[in-house]
Amino acid sequence: MRQREAAAVRLGLVNPRLDRARIALLALLAAVLGVGLWTYRGVGESLRETRSASLKSLLDTQVEAIERWIAEGRHEAGQLAADPQLRTAIASLAAGASGRGEAERIIARLIETAGAIGMTSARVLDARGALLASSDVSEIGQGVPQEFLARLAPAFAGRPIFVPPRHGGAQPKRTWIVAPVREAGGRIVALIALGSAAEKGFSDLFKAARSGAHHQKPPQRRGLARHPAPETARTLARTVQGRGA
Repeated sequence: MRQREAAAVRLGLVNPRLDRARIALLALLAAVLGVGLWTYRGVGESLRETRSASLKSLLDTQVEAIERWIAEGRHEAGQLAADPQLRTAIASLAAGASGRGEAERIIARLIETAGAIGMTSARVLDARGALLASSDVSEIGQGVPQEFLARLAPAFAGRPIFVPPRHGGAQPKRTWIVAPVREAGGRIVALIALGSAAEKGFSDLFKAARSGAHHQKPPQRRGLARHPAPETARTLARTVQGRGA
């Protein structure tokens, strides 16, 4: 056997140095492939973790933006409901002592003030849910749907609330900030409702939130209100509600 191998080497059929080089090269290739596979898996896992963290950060930023916008809306609605002139005018309207002209002036004042925080519509409701005044004049004298009226119970109990858009229906989706209006004796005689279009409002708010997150600057308080989304907006609004908004 050894004689045959020696003869093969002499004839040039076997080159031990070349065989060793091939084995070394194969071992090197295997090592490179192993390192490449390990690196690929590690980078992939790192990218997934980074993306997950970025999405969580963006979601937190958007939820925080909504919470701040809702808090500002509640504050503004509460201030308007407590304004002496508005309170007197609304109490008079609720008592039937004033007419359409006064209702129009009330709505104009509400929208003029609340427009600074992104509100584009306004309503005044009595204790039965009838619309005493509205930015949509065709609604005046009508009652709000019972489903919507039931959601206003906390406001009739005495505190400003946020009402997210409801599902279904062909009507444009709106978010509402609602606050109770009290007469001089403290009894709640009406509600004011400040509305913002959900499709436009929240999508703009999210753009502002994303911009603020990228630049690492807190969004401006009034700027948020001017930039208050579709299904995503409603989902986040429900998230905020679940957190006690």
